[in-house]
Amino acid sequence: MMNTRYYVEIGQPVSRVIDVRSLADARALLWACAKHHTFLPANCERDDGEPLTNEDLRERPLPDPDRYAHFRERIGYWEAALELDDPEDQLAAAVHAALSVFRPLMDENPVSDDPRRFTSLVAEAAEEWAMEQREEVRYELP
Repeated sequence: MMNTRYYVEIGQPVSRVIDVRSLADARALLWACAKHHTFLPANCERDDGEPLTNEDLRERPLPDPDRYAHFRERIGYWEAALELDDPEDQLAAAVHAALSVFRPLMDENPVSDDPRRFTSLVAEAAEEWAMEQREEVRYELP
């Protein structure tokens, strides 16, 4: 018996990869991403090499609950799982996305060739930014 795993890649660029054990879960996760309050582009490679994507699911109604109750339950599970993201995972994905946007500027900077110095400067800048955000929030309170 073959133990197939499916990897659903979420985001554009990919910010998260979820490993599922069944094609039904891969399909349910694609539906959940399509129906997420903000559409999450997602795709999955199948055994036969034919990729699955959720782009066409965006406007389609969910499968009939009378005929596909179990599948709808799986979609509901994945919708909940997407909402219960770990805040640290969300922050890491946001940082990766932000750094990717400015990659051309960073590639030209000689400091980016020194990983320790680069991460140190990024950490310092992030701390400064977080403190400024905290101060802004204090001033906005009545």
